[in-house]
Amino acid sequence: MKIPEAAETAGMQYESLRLALKRPHVQEAFSDVRRAWLASETLVAWNQVAHLQRNAASEDIQLKAARTVIGAAGELEPADTRGPTSGAMMVQIIMAPGQATPLIANDRGVIEAEPWHSGLSR
Repeated sequence: MKIPEAAETAGMQYESLRLALKRPHVQEAFSDVRRAWLASETLVAWNQVAHLQRNAASEDIQLKAARTVIGAAGELEPADTRGPTSGAMMVQIIMAPGQATPLIANDRGVIEAEPWHSGLSR
């Protein structure tokens, strides 16, 4: 429903409803409704995927449904990252206050830095 129709249905002036819809508590209420709706629709969608995985006449559909489940579990890598170069790396960079350039990349693709010391005695 568009705002003019909603204003008429609620017995409000268009401008009053438009301003009310911008208030933070109204936006939060809309967000709560959206989250609840998405949660219920997500459950419906997963039930459909499970049904297709078990009962679809097409083996292709069964396979795609199975990949959806396995992918959501984090057990399936996207096709474009498969192979010897796949994998993930997490890098933590700790810089001392005032330190501007902590890292040096060499020609081997390795990032090196001087060891970090907090300055606190142990």
